[in-house]
Amino acid sequence: MTHLYDDEDRSYLKAIQDNASPEYAAYAKMNATVFGRKDGTISPLNRELIAVAVAISKQCAFCIQSHTKNAAALGASEAEIAEASMIAVAIGAGSAATHGAMAMKLFAQASDALTA
Repeated sequence: MTHLYDDEDRSYLKAIQDNASPEYAAYAKMNATVFGRKDGTISPLNRELIAVAVAISKQCAFCIQSHTKNAAALGASEAEIAEASMIAVAIGAGSAATHGAMAMKLFAQASDALTA
C-alpha cells in the first residue's frame, strides 16, 4: 500500500457495483438526484458546501475531494470552503462534548451501582 487514500481505489467501486448492483444502483440514483437537482430550495453551490462540511465531519477523503472540486466549479470562494470547514469543526466539537456528557452520565450510573 503506497497511500491510505489513493485515487485508484475508486476503481474498486466497480466490484461493489458488480456484486451488489441493486443497492449500488439505488445509491447512484440517490446521489445523482441530490447533487443533480437544479430546482431545489437549496442551490447547487450550497448543496456542495453542505457536502464539504459533512464530508469533513465524516472524514471521507474522497468526498472532501469531490465536493470541494464541485463547489469550486460552482463558484465557491476560498472563504466559503474555510467557513464550511469550521462548521464541520464546530459540529465535531459539539458531538464530542455531547458524548463526553454521555460518558459522565454512564460514569455516574456505574459509580452509583458500585455504592448501592
